[in-house]
Amino acid sequence: MKNTLQTFFERTRTSRDASAFFLKYHSIEPGSFLLLIPVFRREEDFENLIDECRYLRDLELAPSLYWNEDFIEPNWRNRARHVFDDEGFDSIDHPGGSLPKALVDLQRKHHFFKIMCSGGPLCNTRGEVVSRARLNNVKDDWDTFSTSTLQWVQPLLKELGPSQALQMVNPGEVLVELFTEEGSGTLISLGYRFNWHSMDALSTTRLRDLIEAGFGRQLKPDYPSHREGKVLLEEQERGAIVISQWENVAYLDKVVVRPEFFGRGIGSLLLDELTSSLIAMQNDKICWRARHDNPYLERYAQLVRQFADRHPLRCGTRCDERFVYHFIGLDAQEREWALGRMSQHPSSFVESSDLHP
Repeated sequence: MKNTLQTFFERTRTSRDASAFFLKYHSIEPGSFLLLIPVFRREEDFENLIDECRYLRDLELAPSLYWNEDFIEPNWRNRARHVFDDEGFDSIDHPGGSLPKALVDLQRKHHFFKIMCSGGPLCNTRGEVVSRARLNNVKDDWDTFSTSTLQWVQPLLKELGPSQALQMVNPGEVLVELFTEEGSGTLISLGYRFNWHSMDALSTTRLRDLIEAGFGRQLKPDYPSHREGKVLLEEQERGAIVISQWENVAYLDKVVVRPEFFGRGIGSLLLDELTSSLIAMQNDKICWRARHDNPYLERYAQLVRQFADRHPLRCGTRCDERFVYHFIGLDAQEREWALGRMSQHPSSFVESSDLHP
């Protein structure tokens, strides 16, 4: 078996939701599944990328692979031309050097679910891979390769708008990005805008609509049962974080993204915004719970670890057969109180036997 596929299967065996990815992608029109922009400099890169594309086709997940000679080392261009032509892939026609415009035209014509470039992840000057980058809020100094990459990525994303993102991965990690929760590489977006709102200032109807759409479940008629708390809302209401206030402790009630925007990094960006807000708070006490199959579990664990140095002995996790419970900034007495309340907290959704994620 090819090394690329062997690595993929080794990673996928640890993914709880591998079958869910297949189901999700099979519901997408094959011609709009994936716009893949190949970049490679070594023979190994070339072979890995072709193996992955062939495998996706075997899964009936036909990627649209558009290649451009500018992204390929000169000594590989002739071979790439022959292989891509034999495989039925198209080259990008960008008269006048307007590659971003050509890619934008493709996206508007096909409405690709995901856009991926195999040029490798972005790294900062310390050589660290940056997993997510918002170009309207750049905080990192990039290495030379990343700086040159951003020179063509920025105009592309400005044309596509804030609802689109580009995933930068290494050749051979396309399958890892598509079929594992951890993913691979750097997710680059122009940047969504997020704002905090008090619960009582928001339309209950619109908030309920967002949550029901994101979870695919019906809320109980009395949700939200109180108006204390706040909501971190994406400007176009593509996603939100709902925070309830329990005495002097905040409770992270919901992290939700509209289904048509799944896979575009909004959930992770919402959690980034929450992290920044917690850092700025003087009394950052917050708790929440998640099912054992929640896709954000690893991200939640990272969030807790991030605050452990700031609050020694006040951060941690607990679990039972139903949930994993998370705490930030709570002393031992507060943790026991919050644990008791969370374990008995009723579901927000109609199914009375279920407790919400």
